[in-house]
Amino acid sequence: MLKYGLTVDTDGDGVDDMNDACPTVPGIDSYSGCPRPLNTVAAEVSGEEAKEDVLTMME
Repeated sequence: MLKYGLTVDTDGDGVDDMNDACPTVPGIDSYSGCPRPLNTVAAEVSGEEAKEDVLTMME
């Protein structure tokens, strides 16, 4: 968005709102102005022993 010839950066992340896919959340240029994605793991386990194995792998 341009306003009087100036660029607008609502979230202050250095990526102009016009080029920012997440204009209200600070992010980085290489992710189009969005935050870096978190590394997540989803697991379905059965029993306490399996749960402990998953937690150990995530450490």
